[in-house]
Amino acid sequence: MLETNAISQMIGVKENYQAPDKLMELILDQSKREKLFQKFLKQENDLSFDWFRSYFQEQQADRTGAKQDFTPLSLTSLIVKLVGKDSHNTLDPASGTGGITIAKWWHDSHKPNYQPKDYYYRLEELTEAAMPFLLFNCLIRGMNAVVINGDTLTREARQVYLLHNDSSQDGFSQLDVLPHVPQVEAAYDIRQWVAESIDHLEFANWREIVPSNVEKICLPIDQQTALDL
Repeated sequence: MLETNAISQMIGVKENYQAPDKLMELILDQSKREKLFQKFLKQENDLSFDWFRSYFQEQQADRTGAKQDFTPLSLTSLIVKLVGKDSHNTLDPASGTGGITIAKWWHDSHKPNYQPKDYYYRLEELTEAAMPFLLFNCLIRGMNAVVINGDTLTREARQVYLLHNDSSQDGFSQLDVLPHVPQVEAAYDIRQWVAESIDHLEFANWREIVPSNVEKICLPIDQQTALDL
């Protein structure tokens, strides 16, 4: 289990309140990000749980305004069992730092003949503070995912992040911050942007990936394996 001081030190901050901004800065630099991943993996290589659970809840969670309280681990385990063994497409509409999706991914990744490219995760989270921790958790595990920083109900969004790993083996994901264009709005039902677009692309063919993922991870909620509902 990573201690709070160790996490802050690896991120490179003296005060815990500085962690979200600094971590997002590192997330948006692929080289620095993957060096950071290697640092963390030297300290903790158990990917079955959210390393930031206590760190974020103690230091960053908005329990008053955003009503952020983490799902108990016992309930997380139950939810993963309830959604079934055969689901390849998962929706987590109040994902926080990703604890439930991590548990689902851990279950998926231990299936026979597991390949990352065969599994897709859609995560939606309202708060900006949680976003770098959520992205870190998905990227280091090599998920194929769409992560929407926005309001699940009103469909107002700051950014849409596309995580891509077409490898048949484990490895880190690549990251695109999708531009604020009609194709993205239609694909992910974004009705209003509430922040400026971030210019960050790590792979060139997002226009090809987004339409193919729409059918897999952007189905209506009642057609997806949904977590947190």
